[in-house]
Amino acid sequence: MALILINIPRAERILGERELDGLLAATNIPNVYYLCGIWRRSDVAAVVCRDRLPAPWVVLPRSEVDYLVGAVPPAGVVTYGTFYRDLYEGVKLTQRESQIKDLGMDLEPVSNFLEGIAKAIRAAGLEKGTIGYDERGLDPALLTELQGQFPKLAFRPAAAVFREIRSVKTPEELRIISLGVRITEEAFLEAASQAREGMKEEEMSRVFEVAQVRRGCRKSGPSDRYPTLWASARWSWSGPGPFRL
Repeated sequence: MALILINIPRAERILGERELDGLLAATNIPNVYYLCGIWRRSDVAAVVCRDRLPAPWVVLPRSEVDYLVGAVPPAGVVTYGTFYRDLYEGVKLTQRESQIKDLGMDLEPVSNFLEGIAKAIRAAGLEKGTIGYDERGLDPALLTELQGQFPKLAFRPAAAVFREIRSVKTPEELRIISLGVRITEEAFLEAASQAREGMKEEEMSRVFEVAQVRRGCRKSGPSDRYPTLWASARWSWSGPGPFRL
């Protein structure tokens, strides 16, 4: 289960001062993660009410409900899109598999991301009032549609509000940041110590990632964060390549 990172007393105070009844983070990974504990490079959203900050409504693709397992316990979940799973008769499911079945097979999805956000807003009781949204992540076209669906709800840009709330870290956040920095430093040093002439980028990356996992990290997704300089001299974010050091 993910830790609730949000600084609740500070967030409640700031939202009250800004006269915001809730927050909406969509697609922008850091703020979505801050509200619900899901770090995913896709259209995921989290909606929270000012008086229920630790209980987000989460919107995500039906194909990615496994990312909810271990996230902050949500007040509710809305899935969207089409994805098929098969369950063989007589197979005993683990607790994790049962959760995925509940969310990815039994829970009825909506058609698209827009419908999912709208449903989450209604479920959170935010049909009227003022909601702050992270304008760096929410597609302007979706914002226009949402404004049309919720005439009594004012949508106010709030990237600066997120930044203000997050600018003062809780003791737990400081502990996690310090741990992450230490593990990253140790993993870099371990990878550097094993570097040799002719070693491939992907081999070096593997050493680095294994060193992180060995120290307690969890891989968040495909290795798409290490740029490779191709022969065209353009940066490609496809991950470490077969080029030798």
